[in-house]
Amino acid sequence: MFENKPSPKLESYVVTLVGEPGVGKTTFFVEAKALLLDFELGFKAMECKAVSFVDNKAPPIKWSKPHDAIVQKNGWESLHPWMRLKLFVNEFCWGDEKENGFTAHGMQPPPCLAIDSIDACYEHCMDFVCSQNGWEDPDDGGKFGKGWKAVLKEFKAVMEHILRWAHQPAIGCGVGFISHSKVRTTRSFGQEAVDKVTMAVSPSAAKWLFAISDFVFYAECAVDLEGKDMRVLHTQPTARFDAKSRGRRDTPFPSPLPLAYASFALSWRSIVTGEQALHVEPVALKRAAPSFNENQTNSVWSM
Repeated sequence: MFENKPSPKLESYVVTLVGEPGVGKTTFFVEAKALLLDFELGFKAMECKAVSFVDNKAPPIKWSKPHDAIVQKNGWESLHPWMRLKLFVNEFCWGDEKENGFTAHGMQPPPCLAIDSIDACYEHCMDFVCSQNGWEDPDDGGKFGKGWKAVLKEFKAVMEHILRWAHQPAIGCGVGFISHSKVRTTRSFGQEAVDKVTMAVSPSAAKWLFAISDFVFYAECAVDLEGKDMRVLHTQPTARFDAKSRGRRDTPFPSPLPLAYASFALSWRSIVTGEQALHVEPVALKRAAPSFNENQTNSVWSM
């Protein structure tokens, strides 16, 4: 029997943060000193570390010979964003504590790799798979959702490469997924359909991301008991939105918290170590901001 003790260091986990554009999701990961793997150019006004896969300006990377040959042959501006990500992952996400893709470039692995946003990343993956197969969209891939399964397979292969490397104890690199929120009509077995805030990626990708994440948080604007507007981080699920967190039955993760990485980090450390001095009190809210916006859809997602 092997005993597992949760690490108080957040670099050991996968965190998915869901919320409407502009609420502060990217800022949360910048505060965590993450390296942003960018698909939206949302970091331009921030002081942070980022590699953009949608900017046609090539990043200042001295590629290894096989990858440099691809870049030189095609030109960075001609490479598909999904192909750019695959090159980066193969260039940097390998090795162990002593020698890895980052140390080979004279750097230490970052505390966290955060994909911003995973929705746009998935869309580029889908476009890449369709272009490789001559499809207009995944529905052209055949009966029984074969095209969509091909997209999910390609998407998971790259994400799992990142996760396998990052989760080596000697590497200790967290992984973050930033997702915009979307309202879907969901139906649980034996229950009536209800509207629920979820990730904006495809239902199949969202289910997979939810399953492999240690934490799934929902960020939104709300109003506290004094009538002040504030941004909060929901760590526990409700009938209105999905969420997921670790912890113990006797010390559940407090919710909601102020939307700040420090609040999250201190709360988790308090749960794992039992240090009450680190405990962060949940925020008392008067009401949440309206959640259903222009992203609403009538599609039914069976849970």
